[in-house]
Amino acid sequence: MLRTLLLLLFIISFSKGQAQGILDISGEIVFPFINYYSAYGMSHQSAKKSIRFYEKLYKEEKEKDELSDEMRLYALIKEKGLLFNPYIIVRGSLDEVTIVYMDSTTYQKTFIWNYKEEELRANQSYLWFYARATRLGENAYWLTDFYGIKLIRDTIRPKVVGKFAMDVYRK
Repeated sequence: MLRTLLLLLFIISFSKGQAQGILDISGEIVFPFINYYSAYGMSHQSAKKSIRFYEKLYKEEKEKDELSDEMRLYALIKEKGLLFNPYIIVRGSLDEVTIVYMDSTTYQKTFIWNYKEEELRANQSYLWFYARATRLGENAYWLTDFYGIKLIRDTIRPKVVGKFAMDVYRK
């Protein structure tokens, strides 16, 4: 009886989580991940300027009834009130791109600013992101549980081409 009750509770909670669009997200963090429609970390003037720019583009495309994917994402983020929230762009194993929005406290826990794209590429490394998130719409998600970021070294990846070109030039 107790086993049946526990199994039933597990199934109900699992189906409820799937119905709400909660799912595990994992993938490689894509650099750079700064877009103009996220004003997180910008000065007040810069944020207002970039949001005005996107608002103008959005109105122009909406009048033509031809919203691009980027403008649909902008409208969704504006509607959800996330214009000033940090986010990370994650590329999954099937090469799909996911944008994970979060609150600033969770962003501080990621320590993402400790990594630089050039250093990662030079060391043939990348960052793998693990989390659980709720689907907002389009390819945007709201982070619910942050599991961690793992530094992975991949010797198959090409090293920085610029250094190779400079060495050839010197010879």
